[in-house]
Amino acid sequence: VHDGVSAEEVYETAEAALRVLLMPVATVGCGKTTVGLALSALFDVGHVQNDDITTKKNPRGAFHRSVLSALDRHTFAFADRMNNTGDMRLTLTAAVREELPGCRVVALYWPHDRATDEAILAATTARVIARGENHQSLTPGRTPNFRGIMQGNLRRFEPLEPESTSDGLVDDVIELDPLADAATNLQTAVDGLCALFPEVLQPPSPEDMAQALETALQYKPTVRKNVGKQPQSKGAAKQPKSKDADKQPKSKAADKQPKGKPLYFGLELKGPDLGTQVRDLINAGAGTDAAWEVCRRMLCDEGGVRQALHVTLAHVAAGKSPAAKAIYDAYDALPRRQWFRGAIVAQCTADYLVCDGKTMAIRVRIAIAQKGALLPPSVLTAPAGRSTLAVVNAIPHITLCVDKGAKAVHSNDMLATVFGPDNAQRPLACPDGWAVLPVSLAMPAALKEFTS
Repeated sequence: VHDGVSAEEVYETAEAALRVLLMPVATVGCGKTTVGLALSALFDVGHVQNDDITTKKNPRGAFHRSVLSALDRHTFAFADRMNNTGDMRLTLTAAVREELPGCRVVALYWPHDRATDEAILAATTARVIARGENHQSLTPGRTPNFRGIMQGNLRRFEPLEPESTSDGLVDDVIELDPLADAATNLQTAVDGLCALFPEVLQPPSPEDMAQALETALQYKPTVRKNVGKQPQSKGAAKQPKSKDADKQPKSKAADKQPKGKPLYFGLELKGPDLGTQVRDLINAGAGTDAAWEVCRRMLCDEGGVRQALHVTLAHVAAGKSPAAKAIYDAYDALPRRQWFRGAIVAQCTADYLVCDGKTMAIRVRIAIAQKGALLPPSVLTAPAGRSTLAVVNAIPHITLCVDKGAKAVHSNDMLATVFGPDNAQRPLACPDGWAVLPVSLAMPAALKEFTS
């Protein structure tokens, strides 16, 4: 972004990341998994199946974590389980909203008040029989009493009531039909979602719909687990457990400890490619002027602009200073799924490019973006009466290029030489052979933790 476009205008065009929980409310055999699989084939939907959760220790919590993990990687997450009781719906939506306060919750609701329980049970039972053994747990072959289990789930079904405490976090409801076929319910779901989110979803073609449904119907589960206790045949002898049964060699991945603290926290640029902008500026520079030639050499001879350009906010190595450690700890305490998801929280503007032949960097000013204003005071400062993000470095900057043998940290000393330890408004010095060039760039940015 060049002259004539303000930082505020750039920010207004960068929307915070949308996240949507798709929560089916149904009983066994309504077709929720088919709809979920088809949606994941059509759109950016992470499909999380409760039937794939095999842990016996807090399986509900494991399911919630899997849904949140899907929301880390996708705009939508389909939480595939029945969610047929108010308690199941409340704990799921509360767990998601605790980590992602802005997440939309859409219920895909198969209501049971449009037909008798007998009619619904007959239709859903027929589907379970038709799918045969193509399911993780509830199959006619491995679960002889599957009809009784289905009847119990139907009896425990609690209607969705958005005004109730258990369903109060539901924002929107798309009603489907437990007696309708998969194609009809998929079309209803797609139409409803495209109407709710026209900015990110476009109605797919009939061919794409047919292909998505075919993909869903061809799905083969890879997890197998039993529902309820399975009787042991009389002739089956219980095998003794070997003393070494639990002493199998572990993989290297299993031996790894949980990740430690991030190496540093920073702002990841989300606007137009900064490297391209800088390259265009320098290539359009004033002829063979020495300052521009220094920059051109850095861009052309030393490998060009670095990858993953960012503004460092706090570094673990700065912990020797109590003030720097406090800033690092403040960022480390931020809820990851709320603040480290790619949403725009700040607007960076660059006013000077500095290059000494070893390092090239641009000095930046950081302003809190409108939708990042809810950041806690622990990571904010108020220079000149305006809130901004706390930064360990005396001169916030983005390192663009580093010469062989030099380190990115050299940018701090280089910029301090030009602007002084107090980060003067204008350059105080320009040593011989250095380039100190005014620029005008603006970049929306998101919080990110870096491990390397």
